Amino acid sequence: MASSGSRKSTIVRATTRLSFRVLDQVAPALGARLVERIWFRIPRGMPLVEPTGTPFEVRWLGRTIRGQVWGEGAPVYLVHGWGGNGDQMRHFVEPLVAAGHRVVAYDAPSHGRSDPGQHGPESSDAVELGQALDAVVAEFGPAHAVVAHSLGTLSLLLALRDGWCTAERVVLIAPVDGVPAFTAFFRAVLGFGDRTERHSDRRVRARTGYDPADLQTLSLAEDAGPAALVVQDRDDRTPGVGIARELAARWPDAAYVETRGLGHNRVLADPGVVAIVVDFVGGVEQRDELAG
Repeated sequence: MASSGSRKSTIVRATTRLSFRVLDQVAPALGARLVERIWFRIPRGMPLVEPTGTPFEVRWLGRTIRGQVWGEGAPVYLVHGWGGNGDQMRHFVEPLVAAGHRVVAYDAPSHGRSDPGQHGPESSDAVELGQALDAVVAEFGPAHAVVAHSLGTLSLLLALRDGWCTAERVVLIAPVDGVPAFTAFFRAVLGFGDRTERHSDRRVRARTGYDPADLQTLSLAEDAGPAALVVQDRDDRTPGVGIARELAARWPDAAYVETRGLGHNRVLADPGVVAIVVDFVGGVEQRDELAG
């Protein structure tokens, strides 16, 4: 017998889908506004930990991006994903510093310790994440490598394509598909139709300055220049992932590593993953599979 909690959740989902179906017919612009509010609302953030590096601040569109830097040498930038923060990438810091790199981690707009983004304290998007990377790179110099996770992979590829960032090597951990796939996900979950989707696409263009079709990881990868390492856990069920193997195949110079049993976030703390990432940043050839 279903619990009262599960019955309530089912009723809420059904009511939400009915509401969006009605809005699609009578007020699709309103439906699209609600989709945007749900889509770009940042989930409860990852916990912050005590800083171990030298704190820094950079300015971006009149706002402050905060982060930490460790070590000396060629810069390696750590780019977190949606709802994360720079502390989430901390397991890479000590091994990269030991390998002779200057490691730079930061919190994107509306994340962690950084100021709210252009759309308020609980909202952001992949373009803002990419622009924040641009601001940090302008402070510390061209990247030897960038290690990015989840939505941070999309923002990194956008930054590479549009010249906001250059790098000799990039690591893409749990890469996401992009805006078209997220549109399909929210359409399936919320139940809106074609009219709401057209209005939603217009709102994405107005918000980000990009057509939704341009914010797609696989297409951004086709002309990518740096050598890449793509890491994916086969047990990661996060919406929007699942394209890692195809991404590596499309990338002109990419290695693919698959893990097991780590999911979406624990992959960032796994010693085996950390070691293989540090080796790749240093130019060591990669294996095809790494047991979790």
